[in-house]
Amino acid sequence: MILVWHRADLRTHDHPALANAAARGQCLPCFVLDPRLLSTPYTGNNRIQWLYACLAALSESYRALGSSLVLVAGRPEQELLRLARETGAKAVYALRSYEPIGVARDARVKAALEAAGIELKFFAGDCILEPGSVLSGSGTHYKVFTPFWRTWSSLPMSEIQPTPKHLEPHAVPSLELPKISALLPLPEAGEHAAMQRLEQFIRRVGLHYETQRDLPSIEGTSRLSLDLHLGTISPRVAASRASQAGMTAWVRELCWRDFYRHILLAEPRLENEAFKSEWNTFPWREDALDLDAWRTGNTGYPIVDAGMRQLSSTGWMHNRVRMIVASFLCKHLLISWQSGEAHFNQLLLDGDLSSNNGGWQWSAGCGVDAAPYFRVFNPVTQGQKFDSSAEYIKRYIPELEGLPNNEAHQPWTGLRPPKSYPAPILPLTLGRDRFLETAKQHLKASNPENLLP
Repeated sequence: MILVWHRADLRTHDHPALANAAARGQCLPCFVLDPRLLSTPYTGNNRIQWLYACLAALSESYRALGSSLVLVAGRPEQELLRLARETGAKAVYALRSYEPIGVARDARVKAALEAAGIELKFFAGDCILEPGSVLSGSGTHYKVFTPFWRTWSSLPMSEIQPTPKHLEPHAVPSLELPKISALLPLPEAGEHAAMQRLEQFIRRVGLHYETQRDLPSIEGTSRLSLDLHLGTISPRVAASRASQAGMTAWVRELCWRDFYRHILLAEPRLENEAFKSEWNTFPWREDALDLDAWRTGNTGYPIVDAGMRQLSSTGWMHNRVRMIVASFLCKHLLISWQSGEAHFNQLLLDGDLSSNNGGWQWSAGCGVDAAPYFRVFNPVTQGQKFDSSAEYIKRYIPELEGLPNNEAHQPWTGLRPPKSYPAPILPLTLGRDRFLETAKQHLKASNPENLLP
């Protein structure tokens, strides 16, 4: 008997740990509801709701194979040891985790199991190419995306593992999934729904992805970030199908996911620190009122507010809009990227630590391969460029429905600004100039020899 320990890999297809366990005889698929994991700053109610939906779908996948998923609650180092002893399992197989909290957890589990003579074996599967396999000419990990992409795209993927045809049944009891009230409307969960979304995305968008991905009013993106987050679809399967369809631009986005995972594993300090150390002492403002206005979508800048309202009502936000709202918080309001990252962690269904952290540090100008600190998105012109019809803005800000499209992007300029929508929280020029001057002075003080523009 081999235990197959699921984590953020809630699928049976292209699951090397499951495939290898099934090839060696009877296996028992299991998932441990760890109370420590469910109470971290990275796990809001939205994400727990999505987790339970995906676990229910995984249970159905196993029933179709003749087996069932065993759900237990407690600390993995204790529960897996108990399960192994009760079933006579000699090994536990799992897909490797790369985030700091997962690496620490796996070390505890490994120590507990091996002390009892039980093997813990990890397999690749959460990345398209494993950390350590994409290195520079000097043998170090990349810190800039473009050369990482060049090397990454030149290397072959490992073989995709098929779903086992049949699994032996077992009689191990399982907990019922906890009941949680529906907080958000969820898409259909599970690996079959994820594969359908992938195929629909390829048919719907295909080679138009590069021109449509920045338009938040249309379905121009895959929406597969939710599935990739909990592993209901394999990133290798997604990349393979996209490559077959000629969608290089989307494969490049999947490469960014690998890039941030590789970086976080190599430099786990990034979970709490800026990649560029001088930003760890940056004089961010602490303004509860401004932060609350941003969180609730009441800054007076429509594209920012639409994005924040989309996040709170759906648990998701369009990627272009994520960059706009992040830039606005850090560079116009001068509030720290950690404050924004924490809010996203609580509300995003696809709140992936490495990608969320990497994206926020990129936007703030303090991360690996970050946008230059002096690049400041103008939310008005960004809205006009990427939502010219104001369809997205009006979808999430009904107060602006009656305004002409261009006026909807800057309602304070109209003859009759809507009384129910707030005036701008600050003039854009004031915010931009304040940030640039603060950054310039701080970075010069941190490194007097650094030549800044």
